[in-house]
Amino acid sequence: KQDKGVFMSRNLEQLRRFMMMDTIAGMKIRQWEDELRKNFNSATYNGARFLMYAGNESIMDAVYRQDTQFLEGVHDDCIGITKLKGTENYKFLKDVEKDDVASVIQKLDAIPPQKRQDNNFFKFYDRNQRTYFLNAAHLARSPQMIAALGTRGVDFNQPDSEGRLPLFFIARHAKSRWVIPALCQIFEASARTSGDMPKHIKLPAILADDESDEFVTLELEHAVESVENLQDKINADLDQPYTPVWDAPLIRAIKYRNRETLLGLNMLPKGKVDWNMRFQWNRMTPLIYAVMRADDIVKCHRQWHDDAAKKGDMADWPKLDYRRWDVANALWMVKFLAAHPQVDTNLMDSTGSDAKGYAYTDVVQRALREGLLARKAPEKPQEKLCTAYPSQRFT
Repeated sequence: KQDKGVFMSRNLEQLRRFMMMDTIAGMKIRQWEDELRKNFNSATYNGARFLMYAGNESIMDAVYRQDTQFLEGVHDDCIGITKLKGTENYKFLKDVEKDDVASVIQKLDAIPPQKRQDNNFFKFYDRNQRTYFLNAAHLARSPQMIAALGTRGVDFNQPDSEGRLPLFFIARHAKSRWVIPALCQIFEASARTSGDMPKHIKLPAILADDESDEFVTLELEHAVESVENLQDKINADLDQPYTPVWDAPLIRAIKYRNRETLLGLNMLPKGKVDWNMRFQWNRMTPLIYAVMRADDIVKCHRQWHDDAAKKGDMADWPKLDYRRWDVANALWMVKFLAAHPQVDTNLMDSTGSDAKGYAYTDVVQRALREGLLARKAPEKPQEKLCTAYPSQRFT
């Protein structure tokens, strides 16, 4: 320790101070938190987990404000976070995420009906470890769980703290193709949208991008109304770039290659899903997006395969099956969308490219051709595509 000099001793002293702040009941660290905010830019503050210790009062204040950024930065060993994860509400949401239907039904019956819609603190332990305030509907994955929640009054059209509807999460994680019809036909969820950013989040984001004093001095309602009118104008002009706040369920299914969601959307009546929706900065369609994603996945698979072969490291080879599954799913989606009767394969984005213009690898080009040929089949090409994979040849 002495060899590392004064720098190490200062760090140890600061660490001891943080630990004492956590142990002393009622210690206020708001001033310390503000100093940290000033020292970190927005990108670092959003992504880094630098709040190793925080007082319980600060945690409760962040929960009251639904400050997800602050709670993301707090370490899991913090006493306040440990207490939050020990509450009945958090355990209930974990049971929904684990698809434990029996436990969920038992706990739901003990919760008053007016409390079943409340958004509660929850943390996803995925790659990003994001923190949100949401209800049980956002964590449903199976038809059995959706039936258990829906018949007990849980609303599948209630947004979370970021304005996202349950279908935003369900479209990524759905375990069965019957999830989407159950949501849309029985519980009246919309398959066209994943929600909108709430006004208390939307306005600061807009003001941060606009430096004009005239716009900043507008009233809250007037400012939001002006932005919504501007958004309608952008939507009407295909030559202007447009990015929706949250990806629609169809785009989520393509992005995360969830075949069950895509098949579920296909089961809905005509007009419930916009198969030719325009999104992204260059106004691409879902088919163009699927082709682009599949092309990138195939290239990454081939690069990984070549690197693993050169290294000769057998430890990475068990991942091969998953990567093949990922490639096969991406190619299947290209073929499925190309054969879908409601998909316009001739639409181009703002750069003048159609789906064929994004297909660079041979396997993606072949999957697109097979889908277009299946469209010309005399009877129900979609039934074949529900189980068939395009030919797979990666090398």
